[in-house]
Amino acid sequence: MGVFEQFIDVRLLPNRQKFITSQSTQAWLRMVLGIIFSLYIYAHGPYFDAIFPVFVVSILFYQSVNLITLYWIKRKPYSISRLLLMPVIDCFIIFIAMWADGGHMSVAYVLLLSPIFGNGFRYGSYMLRYCQIVALITMISICLITTFQLNLAIDWLGLAAEIIGILYLSSYGDSLVKKNESTTQARVEAEDSASRLIAETPHPAFTFDSNAPDTPILYANPAMAQLTPDQPEALIGMPIHRLVIKEDREALIANALSDQTGQNSQPCYVRMQDKNGENIQLMCEIRRTKQSGKEIGLAYLTNISESERLQGALVKAQNQAFTAALASGIAHDFRNLLSGIIGHAELITLDHDDASLHKDINEIIVAGNHGCEMVEQLLQMGRSNQADAKVQDIADSINRMIQLARVQLPPDIALTVKADENLPLVCVNIAQIEQVLLNLISNSAQSMPDKHGLIKVSISRHNLDTDTHGILLSIRDNGRGIDADQLQSIFKPFWSTRKDTGGTGLGLAMVQRIIRWHKGSINVESIPGEGSLFNIFLPEHLEQDQLENSDSNLTLEVTQAATESVIRPWNLLLVEDQVDVMYIHNTFLTKMGHSVQTAVNGKLAFDIIKKSGDAFDMILTDYMMPEMDGIALTKAVREFNSDLPITIVTAFGEDDTLDEIKHENTYFMNKPLSYHQLHSHLLALQNA
Repeated sequence: MGVFEQFIDVRLLPNRQKFITSQSTQAWLRMVLGIIFSLYIYAHGPYFDAIFPVFVVSILFYQSVNLITLYWIKRKPYSISRLLLMPVIDCFIIFIAMWADGGHMSVAYVLLLSPIFGNGFRYGSYMLRYCQIVALITMISICLITTFQLNLAIDWLGLAAEIIGILYLSSYGDSLVKKNESTTQARVEAEDSASRLIAETPHPAFTFDSNAPDTPILYANPAMAQLTPDQPEALIGMPIHRLVIKEDREALIANALSDQTGQNSQPCYVRMQDKNGENIQLMCEIRRTKQSGKEIGLAYLTNISESERLQGALVKAQNQAFTAALASGIAHDFRNLLSGIIGHAELITLDHDDASLHKDINEIIVAGNHGCEMVEQLLQMGRSNQADAKVQDIADSINRMIQLARVQLPPDIALTVKADENLPLVCVNIAQIEQVLLNLISNSAQSMPDKHGLIKVSISRHNLDTDTHGILLSIRDNGRGIDADQLQSIFKPFWSTRKDTGGTGLGLAMVQRIIRWHKGSINVESIPGEGSLFNIFLPEHLEQDQLENSDSNLTLEVTQAATESVIRPWNLLLVEDQVDVMYIHNTFLTKMGHSVQTAVNGKLAFDIIKKSGDAFDMILTDYMMPEMDGIALTKAVREFNSDLPITIVTAFGEDDTLDEIKHENTYFMNKPLSYHQLHSHLLALQNA
């Protein structure tokens, strides 16, 4: 606009097209008013005949100027010369009309106020004062004509009233203009602030003309470059439906043209091709707003592809956890059943020397062992595929996942993350670790009273002991907490405190299973009413040869021990809740020459141990039992006796369970146990 914008308040101006329309309307209005007042002066002007030639030429000149304005306004709407000349020309034609109508007391005087107010409101205080000066010059000129040309006396009282009218009414108009300027300034500042927010927001956003048929884009912020192959400037003028794939264009247009008032608007889910040519999923939220008095559409885009992927992975993991829990449950019962079949078959072979009978019994044992292999295959259905595990620093991946998780939480729940620098490398399937954190964060959010609270995630270097190093993932919340009597059950499959609200009881079972697959550990601390803290330890990655050497040494030691042929009688404590399995294991041990005392659960066994002191040489215990399971029993015994050998026998077949009770005198065996397996194991222990 150049000089034009220095002379007027451009904040009062509409956009270019509206300004052109407004100027054209005013030109047409001047032409019509010029014709009407010409007819009035022709009918009532006492001096019309005297200045007829001057009047006609002036009117023709005035109409010509307006016709030229109509022609040039479209080519050069912002013209300082036209802006300054038109009030002068308006006042000149009013001067001619007053001259023909008898001087300064003509009714045409009221027309002098029109340029003052009109230009003042349209262009600001400077133009109002400029038009005021031109009007005063016009009044002085008409007074001179009245005195010297028309030879009429000046009505000084009337002239004073007219001058006061120009000055006072113009001053009043000036105050209105200033108020209009102040209101306009506040509006412009608000629009500028909104524009800056749109420009600076990290979320892709654009504005569009919601009144145009093709809804063209008016502005695209820099963040749009994250999504589209085109630069934001290249998007201006593009119809918004071209942003998305063909299948979603109709849905986007319908949402863009609907009445989005901001209160009941619904997001629109669409797909677009990103700069890599891949389809991504977007959530598009559209609002109606105003800019420079014009209603426009404002659209915010959120890339939910990663969120959808994580959600899908979480659902998949939950289904996998369900399959694993189901498979483990079936395997537990089936292995206990096979323990009875194979065990009784072995007892028959131990008690009878009939070779033909042995042959038939061996067929039963072979069939039973084949059943065990089928159970192992069933368990494989629920086990994780570790092919995607990679050695990596997980801090960046977890930080990205936390950002996605944060936007899915209720707005009054804060989620923070703090990660130490230079964390040790771990070998993990990062998608599974993300599933673990998403599940724990979701549980924390659901535990918040009235949906208010804080969830803190931290990642730090941690030493589990002098030989075991790694990282510690901590998830702390200030929710309602977990009751002490429930802490021992939260990782059990199908156990849930939210079954009435859709809880499956598989989430934490999945979490524990994934952490065990990664050779890690998880524990929880909780104070009811104050919150919970979940600590996950993931071991630092070791070189493959170190792992292989440590495994081979253990195998070699057991193999050498198993070659011993003489077994010493021991005093054993047998803990088993299945009557058939207890009978078989008790019989096996008795035939080996051992003294056996039995208990049907861990709690009774612990009471026996406390009363007997060091009377036992070994404990052989089942894993899953009522009252107190084998893990809890082992932990309780280890508090006062670290040397007593303990062997845990399970029908679940999860060797990683030992990681929770890692100890050099703690061992693990799968059901069903044969006589020879148990005999070899005891030999290995006695010679260890």
